[in-house]
Amino acid sequence: MLGRSLTVAPAIAAAILVGSGQAEAAPPALPEAAAQPVAGSFAASVAPCDADLCTAGQLGGDLPAPHAFTLQGAVGRSVLNTRSGQLLGEDRLQNDWTSSTTAPFMTTIDIVGGTGRYVQAEGVLVATGTLGLQRSPQIVDSYTGTMDHVPGNAAD
Repeated sequence: MLGRSLTVAPAIAAAILVGSGQAEAAPPALPEAAAQPVAGSFAASVAPCDADLCTAGQLGGDLPAPHAFTLQGAVGRSVLNTRSGQLLGEDRLQNDWTSSTTAPFMTTIDIVGGTGRYVQAEGVLVATGTLGLQRSPQIVDSYTGTMDHVPGNAAD
C-alpha cells in the first residue's frame, strides 16, 4: 500500500521525506531554450492593399518562407507562412524617402508568436535593404537575428 501511495501521490511522499530529514535537493531546473541565430536573403514586391504599404515576397536562408508585410501608420506587421505554421512579427521600420529612385531601410521585427510550432516563438530579426521606387517597386535585402522557444531547428 505504501508503494502505491508513493506512485499516486509523489508530492505527499516528498513532504513525508522532508519531514523526516531524508529529502534530497531538488533537481536543477532545465535551462531555457538557447537563442538560435538565423540569417538569409529576402526579396519582395510592393503588393496592392488597403493599408499604407504592403509587400509580398520570399525569405531564403534559415527561414525559407513566403513573407507578407503590412504597414498602417507607424505599425508594421509581418507574417511568414512556413510549412509548420505562421511566424508573426511586429515591425519597427526606419527608412529614407528622400530619393525618387530608391529608399534604403532597416526594420526590426519583434517575433511575437505564431501558429503551429511557432506558438511560443520569440526573437528579433533585423532586415536591411533598399526599396526600388520606380515602375515595379522591388525590395532586396537580407535579415539576421535570433529565435527563441522554437522546438528543434528554426528552419522548416
